[in-house]
Amino acid sequence: MTGPPTDFRVPQPGADADIIRKTNDLAVRLAQRAPEADRSRRLPTETVDDLRSSGLLTLYIDAADGGLEANYPTQMQVTELAAADKQPRWI
Repeated sequence: MTGPPTDFRVPQPGADADIIRKTNDLAVRLAQRAPEADRSRRLPTETVDDLRSSGLLTLYIDAADGGLEANYPTQMQVTELAAADKQPRWI
């Protein structure tokens, strides 16, 4: 038997709350653009700009190299958020 479903929008134990907040904020913007992105069958320029400015493209890059260097719980939670909806998979 499994427990109640986890709300991946809330930072889980050990996850970096700031990165999870950025991910959620970006997911909302991507979802708003989803209908147009689906119709045009291309990634909107605004989405690329948002991904770059959020820093989330550097999630797995060491801080010494300019990345977020997210810890494992954060990486897993961002992955779960992305899996929940096709638009945030761009993160």
